[in-house]
Amino acid sequence: MLDVLKQQAFLIAVLILSVVYALLRYVVFGNTSGQHVGVFVLNKAVSMSALVLLAASLVTGPILRRWGASPQHTLHPRRLGLAALALVVLHLVLSGLILNPAYFEEFFLEDGRMRGRVEWSMLAGGLALLLLIAQWRATDALAGPANGGQPHMSLLRWAGLLVVTLGAVHVVLMGFPNWRTPGDWYGGLPPITLVSFVAAAAGLVGRFVVKR
Repeated sequence: MLDVLKQQAFLIAVLILSVVYALLRYVVFGNTSGQHVGVFVLNKAVSMSALVLLAASLVTGPILRRWGASPQHTLHPRRLGLAALALVVLHLVLSGLILNPAYFEEFFLEDGRMRGRVEWSMLAGGLALLLLIAQWRATDALAGPANGGQPHMSLLRWAGLLVVTLGAVHVVLMGFPNWRTPGDWYGGLPPITLVSFVAAAAGLVGRFVVKR
């Protein structure tokens, strides 16, 4: 019971910090009206939380294997991945509601079509979601003794690296034009796409550092 509460506390903490950051940047210091908190602002917090959890799952995996922790551990990578998957699906739904020039004018050309970088960003995000779902579905089946166990788990771990890499590509293509103008950042706070990219990069680097 205590372990479950710890897990929920960690996930809730990530969500709360992401929501607070999004509110500060876009509503308090930015020019977004409070009436758009329900989808526009919270969607940004959801997307950042998802990538943070995915990045965390990369680092906690090697650490917990060193400790010999059980799959029921609070920060077991599978649990973090499942929470991230739920948030990614929510992000997809919320994004579909507002992906238009009225909300994201910079994503679209004058003729109403999306810019090339945005289309590639969507592709990277879609592939990440499909791979995350496949990884989730395959984890139990490939980890069993009848399937060789460790070699197959190694493939799943590489899939996790690819998911986070695709997530990083998704946010880079989506937001990098705004990264180059820190003078325009609301309240001096970096864009959520940049914060998400840093989290993903830290997870990827940390994965290899921890395994050394």
